[in-house]
Amino acid sequence: MIKTLVSCRGMAFICTDTFEACEEGIVVTSRLHCTKGKGDLPRFGKAFRLDASFDQISYYGRNGESYADMKDQTQIEQISCSVREMTEPNIRPQESGNRMDCRWVSIGNGSESVRFTAIDSPFELGVKPYSDRELLTMKHREDEKVTGTYVTISAFQMGIGTGICGPETAEQYRYPADRDYELRFLISTEKK
Repeated sequence: MIKTLVSCRGMAFICTDTFEACEEGIVVTSRLHCTKGKGDLPRFGKAFRLDASFDQISYYGRNGESYADMKDQTQIEQISCSVREMTEPNIRPQESGNRMDCRWVSIGNGSESVRFTAIDSPFELGVKPYSDRELLTMKHREDEKVTGTYVTISAFQMGIGTGICGPETAEQYRYPADRDYELRFLISTEKK
C-alpha cells in the first residue's frame, strides 16, 4: 500500500494505492480522500507512460471524444486507432480526446501490448503522445512533440463547462472534493 499526500490550491488529499498481483496481472485500487478544502475536482485517475512505439490502440468504449456532459453524440463500440487519433487537432493544444464508458483498452507496439481492464465500473480513457505537464507549455500545434505514449485511466473527469467562456458545469457533472472516490482496474500484458 502506498499513501500519498496531494495538495493543490488550498486543498489536500490522501491518495491510497494498492497493487495486488493475481493470475491475470495486477489489480490497481486507488482511493482519494479530501483532508482539507472545498470545491470540485477536475479529474481523478492514474497516468502511465509507455514508449512511443506503443502506438496501436484498441478499446471498447465511446467511439469519439466524450465527457460527462457531452457523450450522447457518441456510441459504445470497439475501436482501433493510433495514438494521434486519440487527440483533437485544436489550433491551440489543450485537454482533448477523453473517451467515456471504457471497459478495456489495449495499447501495443506490434510485438507486445499492455491492457487496462475495468473492474467495478467503466473508466474514462485518455491517450496522448505527450504528457499533461508538457501540454501546459504548448501554444500551437507545432509545439506538439511526441515524447512517449501517455495513458490516463480516470474514475471521472468534470464536465466541459467552466464559466470562462460559457455556462458553469451543471451540478450533476461535478465531483465535490468532500467525497471519497475509488478507481479499480486490472493491468495485464501480452506478447504477440
